[in-house]
Amino acid sequence: MSYPVPRQRTYHPVSRDNDEFGLPAISLRCLVLAVIFCIASGAAIADKAKRAEHFIATLSDQALTLGGDEALSETERLQRYDHILQENLDMEWIGRFVLGRYLRRTTPEQREHYTTLFRQTILHTLYKHFVAHSAFELKIDGSRIGKKNKYVFVTSRLHLGNQLRDDVKLVWRLLSRDDSFKVVDISIEGVSLAITRRKEYSALIQNNNGQVTALLDTMQQTLERLQEPK
Repeated sequence: MSYPVPRQRTYHPVSRDNDEFGLPAISLRCLVLAVIFCIASGAAIADKAKRAEHFIATLSDQALTLGGDEALSETERLQRYDHILQENLDMEWIGRFVLGRYLRRTTPEQREHYTTLFRQTILHTLYKHFVAHSAFELKIDGSRIGKKNKYVFVTSRLHLGNQLRDDVKLVWRLLSRDDSFKVVDISIEGVSLAITRRKEYSALIQNNNGQVTALLDTMQQTLERLQEPK
């Protein structure tokens, strides 16, 4: 009895041709693509950092110039500052961060009241600072991209123009928003304004049996003091 002879299979191995340096061609292509990707990523990060620096330089110039414009009434300057802050600060993000876990304890009415008080308090606080420092100059020192490319940190100095006083170091934390940026925090000499206010609000609520109404009452009193004529 005869048995059929099994058919011989023909294998066609993938080409492993080497280039002139002895590297497989496919590996060389991957290496080239990786290098191109790294160069493109580095260029994009550098461009983002430069745009962030320009954003802060423009913002500070507008704010300081407006603060020294004595041709405008206080009401007019406040209105223009309000527009600048709405355009360049993420007030909703900051407000939610500052209130933290207590945001979930608020009613819709309390949340709306808090949002209004917070925005007005920030407006009047920054207004007084910019007016007081309008004769000074902000110098940009550089910038860096944060972890996971989420934040951009722009380092600057408020030049006081006085040899007896050191410049004030400011670090701006930015989030990308629609091909531009929004400020979400400012650190002055290493002290974060957002974190500091968050701690203050949290302590105030805790000292009043967890009642958010105590915070709202205090914020209202603070705003009234800020709105008092000079």
